[in-house]
Amino acid sequence: MAGLTWLHLSDWHQKGKDFDRTFVRDKLIADIKNRNDISNDLTKIDFVIFSGDVAFGGKPEEYQAAKKELFEHILKACDLGPESLFIVPGNHDIDRAKFDLLPAQLSKPLDSDIRAKDWLFDSEKRKVALRPFKSFASFVSRYTNQKNPSYANIRQCEINGKKIALLGLNSSWMCGRQKNSKDEINDKGVTVIGEPQIHELMEKISESDITIAVLHHPFSWLADFESSQIERSLMACCDFILRGHQHEPKASLVHSTDGDCVVIPAGACYDRRIPRDPRYANAYNFVHFNLENGQGVVFLRCWNGMDKWREDIDSAPPDGKFKFNIQSSKYVRFAIRGSNSEKLIIPLIPHQIPPPPGDFKGRETEIEEILANFDKGAYITGLRGMGGIGKTALALVLANKIKDRFPYGHIYLDLRGTSKSPLSSDEAMAQVIRAYRPADKLPEAQNELRGQYYSILSGKKALILFDNAANKEQVEPLLPPEDCAVLITSRNKFTLPGLKERDLDILPSDKARELLLEIAPRIGSSADSLADMCGYLPLALRNAASALAERKDIDVREYERRLNDKKARLELVEASFSLSYDLLGQTRKKQWCRLSVFPGDFDLDGGTAVLKMSRNASGQVLSDLVKWSLLDFIRSADSVKGRYRLHDLARIFAESRLEPTEHHDAKQRHTKHYLKVLSESEKLYDKGGNNHILEGLILFDKEWENIRTGQAWVEVMMKNIRTKSKPDLKFALDMANSYPNDGINILNLRQHPQEMIRWLETALTAARLAKKKNFEGIHLGNLGLAYSHLGETRKAIEYYYQALAISRATGDRKGEGIWLGNLGGAYCHLDEISKANVYNNLALSISREIGDRRGEGTWLGNLGNAYYGLGEMNKAIEYYDQALSISREIGDRSGEGAQLGNLGSAYANLGDTRKAIEYYDQALAINREMGDRRGEGIDLGNLGSAYANLGDTQKAIGYYDLALAISQEIGDRRGEGARLCNLGYAYHNLGEMNKAIECYDRSIKIARGIGYPSLEGEILVNFGKAHSALGENDKAIEYYKQSLEIIRKIEDRENECEVLCNLGKSYAALGENCKAIEYYEKSRGIARKIKYLQEEGDALFSMSLALDKLGQKQEAIHNAKTALEIFEHIESPKAEEARRKLSDWQG
Repeated sequence: MAGLTWLHLSDWHQKGKDFDRTFVRDKLIADIKNRNDISNDLTKIDFVIFSGDVAFGGKPEEYQAAKKELFEHILKACDLGPESLFIVPGNHDIDRAKFDLLPAQLSKPLDSDIRAKDWLFDSEKRKVALRPFKSFASFVSRYTNQKNPSYANIRQCEINGKKIALLGLNSSWMCGRQKNSKDEINDKGVTVIGEPQIHELMEKISESDITIAVLHHPFSWLADFESSQIERSLMACCDFILRGHQHEPKASLVHSTDGDCVVIPAGACYDRRIPRDPRYANAYNFVHFNLENGQGVVFLRCWNGMDKWREDIDSAPPDGKFKFNIQSSKYVRFAIRGSNSEKLIIPLIPHQIPPPPGDFKGRETEIEEILANFDKGAYITGLRGMGGIGKTALALVLANKIKDRFPYGHIYLDLRGTSKSPLSSDEAMAQVIRAYRPADKLPEAQNELRGQYYSILSGKKALILFDNAANKEQVEPLLPPEDCAVLITSRNKFTLPGLKERDLDILPSDKARELLLEIAPRIGSSADSLADMCGYLPLALRNAASALAERKDIDVREYERRLNDKKARLELVEASFSLSYDLLGQTRKKQWCRLSVFPGDFDLDGGTAVLKMSRNASGQVLSDLVKWSLLDFIRSADSVKGRYRLHDLARIFAESRLEPTEHHDAKQRHTKHYLKVLSESEKLYDKGGNNHILEGLILFDKEWENIRTGQAWVEVMMKNIRTKSKPDLKFALDMANSYPNDGINILNLRQHPQEMIRWLETALTAARLAKKKNFEGIHLGNLGLAYSHLGETRKAIEYYYQALAISRATGDRKGEGIWLGNLGGAYCHLDEISKANVYNNLALSISREIGDRRGEGTWLGNLGNAYYGLGEMNKAIEYYDQALSISREIGDRSGEGAQLGNLGSAYANLGDTRKAIEYYDQALAINREMGDRRGEGIDLGNLGSAYANLGDTQKAIGYYDLALAISQEIGDRRGEGARLCNLGYAYHNLGEMNKAIECYDRSIKIARGIGYPSLEGEILVNFGKAHSALGENDKAIEYYKQSLEIIRKIEDRENECEVLCNLGKSYAALGENCKAIEYYEKSRGIARKIKYLQEEGDALFSMSLALDKLGQKQEAIHNAKTALEIFEHIESPKAEEARRKLSDWQG
């Protein structure tokens, strides 16, 4: 079988050597070598294509490194020579240092195709424009024998009797000219190819059987003045278009009058080992095309984020293969882009929009016009009109017609615009985020929530129906990225950017008649008069016809007379409901009205609880109400189950007719049921394991509105508690005590600490009124936890002491142990280690006494933290190992993750950074499995520090940014302060002092605000380092001495030796080398005692420099050699500096 097969890679971004890059590369080479395991069609690779970004900064040494580190291995694995490699430039292949050599006209984006043609058509001008690609062109032309590789160039060959042409284009020659408000480069919309690149080679490739174009950027990144023209030109003359840059490896087949075009984006072959975001993972692909029958397959491969390459089932479900069949006899288009693939932590694609009503009538004109606007790009459509006009029904019809255009999900949101409490924009965003990522905890800050919302929807073609919107202020923040489409229904009229509004009127008389007769044929000749009395309003028509269809004994003319007698706020809708209501028996009336206590939708179990009937009987009642159009049923997309809801008008009507005693009873039953749901969610979550956790979170999220409503009812009762009857008093006190307690772990994950505090304060009042000392103690202790999460450690301690006193008074030994242990943890946070150890040991003793293995493991871990704070790493590791053993023994995954992270930190301080990273990776995997955002943030921060120790500052910043976002999201002030400090030091190492000082300023405010002395001391040290780097050594010494005072007070030996060494460096910079050596000796002494290898090496090496200044060269060489041994052992980047200095000294 005659076939054409190639390997496509993109975006290597060559920097210096690092372990992770080599690790991923080796696995990539192994995957390529084992390609026959993927398919026998891949045995023979015809050529390799690389679509840009070989280098990171366009430097000659980067290309030589890429040749050695990547291309030679790739070509060997494919059994090919360099002549079979075809490379085009990307934006990272630009040497921006060469921008100074460009004329002023090329220092900013081009504004027309005329200017682009002017620079490219003239060969001399073109040479000037392409100067920044000098290193790229020199390397590629020598290595692959491509001619003019920085401009349009071709390579032609014959494979299996077919002429193949590769067309290379430079889409990056105008990159790097546009910056955003943050002074960051943003090339989207300003990249240029230029028509001369394509035109000059068209004749040369016109006789080819297969033409493959290769460029770096997707067409959407090109400047507006040329994007459409360039795309059409390439589609018309090329069979395959390979591209990189945008990091979304999803293939597509485009049909046009010119023929078929297969578009295949390729991912980055290396970005990082562990992606900074799950959406961005390493990826590449193979392509096999049958030259005889036009069929082909793209084999999409991606990095699993840990240790191997696998099929990319997210980009091409279910097996990572995108199969295509070229119908045209001549043209095939294939687009390949590169870099990081979008991955969801939990790959859900929601399909929430229910089907349209089967008896829908009319609206043909509206549908035709709306769809016509939609085809023209009007992706935001608003349906407006009075209640009952049929806005939602029409929106469902429209959604059903266009849903196949939106493969990334169909979202339905009831914005509750007609309720007393409309859904806030933030709550609506939260529902969308949950639809895609049910295990994520949401940020409290509005700007962070909105950022997550836009990030979730970015790049997704999703359809969103915002039903029953309140106003512009509610909807405008919800408008998604441009790839999404939005349908909006609302009773209110408002405008929005890009909104194509449509005001809906009543149905035409003929369509209203058809609707009535469709539902109740016996209406017959009365249809016209009944439609007139219903005002041609779809909701009124539907309710009236349904009543007559269900009740055969009601005379149609009598029904018309009843309808004429009714008046209300919304006359015809009210009249219709009243008529349907009056036709219900007394029992059904009461049952329907009781459902008005639900704030939104509910399931059968919820309805059963409120109706106080058996499940089967409740199901029958709900089914009858659905038949009579008094209740909506929203069927789930993936099952026969669904949820019920009353229309807003129906809910208002039903509530107005509900007797106060019935209303009170229904609210109590609702409140009690959703406490049970909360408890069930908690039990599932506590079981651990991904399936149980996800099941518990999905249940909780689905019923969160009902759970909140239940607890809110309890708060209302508690405000007037002394006026309640004894049964009501008991109910309110029991519910208030139970709501925060029965869901403590899942609420701790989902609730912001501020909301948790409000619930717990209500519970505390209830416990005291009920004189339940055990509950009072639990609530006090949990209030301590909530304040601890906010970083208010002193306030947390106050609550812990109160809880401890109650536990001791009531003989609650387990509670006593818990609060003692929490006190130990709190004092450790305050760096009062001696006091922390007292409480930790007391807690440990109690846990062992009562056989509480979980508590025993927790307090052992706390003791490890205390010894860690004292700089006694080996002792800390002993405690962490014991705690880890217990966590694994009892299946405590949360505890296991915490102790793995602690062990990582201990080994990091012993200089074993690689081992530390192994522990951090394990901890991170567990915390993500558990949905523990706090733990995840800690692990990410620790990984950042580990890579910073290895000298990979950019990777460190990536981890710090992720950790900082989580800390801000969950209100963890302590973690936020620490991450800002880390980021400051990373920017310091990059020489970006202004950014560093900005981070330090924000961090020290947090540290002082929450009483975090060790962090304050560390920041003062970093301020000193920053001023030292600026040559302000006197000011640096002031900061170091302030820091030293704090650090010695809290007995932080690790930071003490670091500060002493930094003082020595500052004195050395001032020429006081003898004084510097005194500080180095003190630093080294502490470092050796606590086995802090990194600082011991730094002190020794710094001392060698001072000794050399004093003319004591032999002693200097001795110290430098000892320092070098330490640096090499811990893989410190300082080893290279020590080697250079020794070489200078020893000749």
